[in-house]
Amino acid sequence: MPVKDAYSAGEVKDAATVQNALKLAFAKCGELFMGIISGEQRASFYLYVQHLLENTINTFKAMLGGEDFPEINKSDFANIRRTLRIILEQATNVDLIGHPDFRAEIVQNRQSYHDTLDRLLYLGYYAFVISQQFAQSALFPKSVNFDIDEQGLLGIGLEPAYKPIFDYLEKDIPKHDESVTLYHTIEDLIKIWRELGVEYGEMASFFAEQIKNPQFRFALISKDSLHDQAKQVFQPNGDIVLSFYDGLTVSRRNVLSFEDCILRSQDINRIMYRPLVEIVVDGQAFIMAGFNRWLECLSTLTTNALPWGHVAEEWNQHKPVKKFVQHLQDTHDDILEDAAVELLNLAQVPHDKSIKSLRQHKGNNFPIDKLKGVGEIDLILADTQKKILYIVECKHNKSRFDYFNWKRDYSTFKDKYETQLNNKITFATGETERILIHLEVVNGVAIDDKPGYTVQGMFLINAPTLYMYDAFYPTLTLHNLQQLLKGEYVIPKFELTLPDGQKLLVEQPYFTNLDKIL
Repeated sequence: MPVKDAYSAGEVKDAATVQNALKLAFAKCGELFMGIISGEQRASFYLYVQHLLENTINTFKAMLGGEDFPEINKSDFANIRRTLRIILEQATNVDLIGHPDFRAEIVQNRQSYHDTLDRLLYLGYYAFVISQQFAQSALFPKSVNFDIDEQGLLGIGLEPAYKPIFDYLEKDIPKHDESVTLYHTIEDLIKIWRELGVEYGEMASFFAEQIKNPQFRFALISKDSLHDQAKQVFQPNGDIVLSFYDGLTVSRRNVLSFEDCILRSQDINRIMYRPLVEIVVDGQAFIMAGFNRWLECLSTLTTNALPWGHVAEEWNQHKPVKKFVQHLQDTHDDILEDAAVELLNLAQVPHDKSIKSLRQHKGNNFPIDKLKGVGEIDLILADTQKKILYIVECKHNKSRFDYFNWKRDYSTFKDKYETQLNNKITFATGETERILIHLEVVNGVAIDDKPGYTVQGMFLINAPTLYMYDAFYPTLTLHNLQQLLKGEYVIPKFELTLPDGQKLLVEQPYFTNLDKIL
């Protein structure tokens, strides 16, 4: 490994050195992974990988349905699925060799295929782990270290003080998943394609019917044949239909590198949004697709990409699609605000959303949307028991599942959103009484002792993310908002034992406070 060659034996804690070492190790994983891929030219190997990925989807669906698999480690299972997808993506870059009977070739070479898969799964797993440790170190420089023993073996680990906090957040994050709000775009998407002269359902079922047959587990579809059939079936709108399929295809033209498949895991060109894999076999283009993957990808596309205006460039070339995407980008924060208002109505808390002007009893309203640094306020609410006026910024962020993507959220909040919220808090602190009067007018209530209120900034976010555990301002999901309204919201504290035996409590923001202690 290059890390062993670059550094002498011993422990290293310096953040810059740790991050450089992690970069070297990550790059080496990618080099070895792609070396194996480029050396495996049998198309049947990749059909076998697809077969295994199809099976994992069955298991994953059973897990989601509540079925228990005590023998399966969920984290390892997720890593296996992640790497199988990357293998299929990277197959697009290899000139593959066909066989008269793919199934027979798989049976004949099953053991060697398993050996190849073992190496790829190992490298894929460690590449992902290393990317996570790099993100942790980049965010919290004292959190990760590494050591090299006398045999040259590299060990990477967390500083002990950070482990209970990382463990806590990884257990806590799934508790928020059920409160994530989505704009259900499928009906709108159907209307858009209908406006273009084609039916979404017919385009989806045309392809699904072909690959539903079990024989396609170990078969390929000629790209030219598929396109010719589609043009004939959907004439005179064949070109539009082909753009639909092209937007669902991973090929040499758009495939990400091995490294970017990990670092940009939610890119719209990833296989999670593009179920069709175009490969070259004996010089001809073929489509490799699985029925389970087809259904899973279309579902993922309409729940974790399109609601945020993320769509394939092949689709976005059509004006109705582009217009729809712009609408989504302009309005998706409203989805979260509306869900919050439902909770506030049930709790009978004075509130208002999308405030551009402060209403007053005598009608002399006070516009704020043009005030520099203030603008429209997403949400305001008053806790009349504790006398707190909450100024809330709503961020309809998408669900993310790894530290590298959480790092992007974290940087955006720190570098941009905190400043925006702070400006609104400063304004609200000077205009507290006027804002409370606005709530009186809007809600038809009387709020007593207005001078006794304090202003508290808050982020309300759609999906859980790392930032909420190191936030300067309280950062709540809808799950937390429900707890807050019931008086059940509690922020845990962690007891830390220092090397000299001294015990300290670590409060939010956890990582910022921990950095000050260590």
